[in-house]
Amino acid sequence: MGIFDRYLIVSDMDGTFFGEKASVLPRNMEAIRYFHENGGLFTLATGRDVRVLEYAFPQAPDTLSCPAILCNGVYMYDYGTGEFFDEMQMDKEEFLSVLAKVRQSFPEVGFRISSLRGFLCPYVSPFMRERSASFSSIILEEDLGAHMDIPWHKCVFVADEDTIQRMIEFFSRMEFSSLVSVASSKTLVELLPIGSGKGGKIARLKELYPDRTVICVGDFFNDLDMMQVADVAACPANALDEIKAISSIHLCHHREGCIADLIYKLEHDPA
Repeated sequence: MGIFDRYLIVSDMDGTFFGEKASVLPRNMEAIRYFHENGGLFTLATGRDVRVLEYAFPQAPDTLSCPAILCNGVYMYDYGTGEFFDEMQMDKEEFLSVLAKVRQSFPEVGFRISSLRGFLCPYVSPFMRERSASFSSIILEEDLGAHMDIPWHKCVFVADEDTIQRMIEFFSRMEFSSLVSVASSKTLVELLPIGSGKGGKIARLKELYPDRTVICVGDFFNDLDMMQVADVAACPANALDEIKAISSIHLCHHREGCIADLIYKLEHDPA
């Protein structure tokens, strides 16, 4: 038996698994290899969709040993089988109604709609274009009417911190029947299908791996629900105070390799 046989680690990406500027840290990768070799399971829970993850983390197929939670919990994807499951989609009618109100109040804000064809982006702001350069090849700057035949998984609005805060307040005053809003970083706020979220998919992983202690690691508001569902919650030193308050394991800063820090702690002081 391996020393990590009973553990399944689920990590957020930005501000947690990644280092500075979305860098893949050798310290984390080496620790995950050691974790796998000794019976542990590791996966990611991220706002990225499956196509963006190909750009951001091409090592994913060889690193993730159980299904990943993608699009902030809109669906799961198994790199071993190539299977999508527990997939949800936005109600297009309500979303387009909300989008019209957003465009009226925040015409300067760019947005991208996740689909398996790529990002549907009828308007790409200068701010958004600067931050989307790494996956520009999957941005489809076309009328949404050309893509009504496929599922739309979520919409991400991209803007400076002050504008995002105003958008969060704007969404808090709206009543949704099929959508939910969540801030996923200081410069991103998202609309997702109601019922989606990382927490629900963590519950699914617990069903799939009932003999594992599920440890969730995160740093921001969109990680709260998964950490509340986890058997054990852990956070990097850079996490929000709200995340720190519900975490029983406190780790080093994400830029120092907090996943490696967690694996070291599990080996020397089992959870």
